Amino acid sequence: MRSISDIKHYRTMLQNARTLEEAVVMEQMRATSRNLSALYAMLCVASLSLGMSFLNHAPLYLTLGLPCLFIVGSILRINHWRDSQAEFTDPLRAQRDFVVIEIGSLIIFAVIGGWIALLWPYAIGRQEAQLALFTGLIGPVGMMCSMPRPRIVAAGLSGTLLIFCFVFVRHDPFYYGYMAVPMAVSYAAFLKVSLTYKQRIAESVMLHNELVSENERASGLAESNRFLALSDTLTGLPNRRRFFEQINLFFERSPNGELPIVGLVDLDGFKPLNDVFGHSAGDAMLVETANRMKAAAARYGGSVARLGGDEFAYVLPWNTSREEAMKFSLELVASISHPVVLPSGDISRVSASVGMSSRSFDVASAKDLLEQADFALFRAKEATSGPVVEFSSHHAASKRREVLVHQAFKNADLDKEIHLVFQPIIDTRDGAIRRCEALARWDSPEIGMVPPGEFVPIAEKA
Repeated sequence: MRSISDIKHYRTMLQNARTLEEAVVMEQMRATSRNLSALYAMLCVASLSLGMSFLNHAPLYLTLGLPCLFIVGSILRINHWRDSQAEFTDPLRAQRDFVVIEIGSLIIFAVIGGWIALLWPYAIGRQEAQLALFTGLIGPVGMMCSMPRPRIVAAGLSGTLLIFCFVFVRHDPFYYGYMAVPMAVSYAAFLKVSLTYKQRIAESVMLHNELVSENERASGLAESNRFLALSDTLTGLPNRRRFFEQINLFFERSPNGELPIVGLVDLDGFKPLNDVFGHSAGDAMLVETANRMKAAAARYGGSVARLGGDEFAYVLPWNTSREEAMKFSLELVASISHPVVLPSGDISRVSASVGMSSRSFDVASAKDLLEQADFALFRAKEATSGPVVEFSSHHAASKRREVLVHQAFKNADLDKEIHLVFQPIIDTRDGAIRRCEALARWDSPEIGMVPPGEFVPIAEKA
């Protein structure tokens, strides 16, 4: 199996290719370079073995000198190719390296051919057969290592056949001539296999490029689907799900326990506008509100979202001061209240209420900040403290009381705990009691007497 680094190298190589031919050349170079070490090792062993067999019959420069020189050169070339793996991602460098390999192959075969010709006069009996075997096999075995590049294979096999014919067939045309014929046919089969191998490389590269294109299209489609899943289709703002991800991100990345500021924005007067002017007018108002909020948040490094309907939200980073957050919220309210030209040509406006979270309370998660902002927004909608309300200690106490009453209400035995009291209705003319108003009262054994103003809204929610 390929290693991860090898796969990355392969991808980089194909990405750098400007044409299919360049990609094929780089893949040929990559495949060939992996076999060059084995090729040089085989040549070293074969040449040393051949030289040793002539040790007592030929001069030392032929038997040991040339093989040792060949071994040294092979070691240098093996180290060169081992250090050149990263260069195969450059198509121009790969083409130049192939030219060097092709020229080097011709030089190697010329040297080997000259060496065989010099050893031939010293060959006697078995040595002659060994020399012929070395000549006939060294070419095809060596070319198997260069199989991805048919030009090198053709040059090597042709050179081997020429050397065999020049040295052996010329000496004994009848015996060695019959050997040269099957050699030529075998070499032609080798070349055909090499051409097929190159074709498979080209097909593999084409298939990889198609797979990359399909993967890019699939990635683009997945990204588009993710954008649609996390965005509001009308305004283009992040939707509720994406906003929850954003406030969690702001919360987790805040250093030293500093908290971001979360705000909820609700439009006042939007429903009447939608009812009177139609949904297209309502959509135009929402789009314009989103644009104004986005422009305002950009100046403070914040992010805005549409949670649904006419409810929006924002989050400001941890380094935003309380004063800046309040200033931003007031600017937001003022910006939203500016007139908007509707598609019908009419001019209308809406106002906004904002609830902000507070840094004065310890929280366990970003969800707590959102709950603070939601509670503050509820108070802002009551129009008791202005359009912008920050969560406070009074709100915290009210919230705790609300949770307490809610839990007690869920556990209550209403048949026993709720009782009636009667408010007499008196005729002011004569002071007589004409009728009575029946009022429900809840006497909880857990938290005591609960006023109707507390438990009725909770009962309505439940």
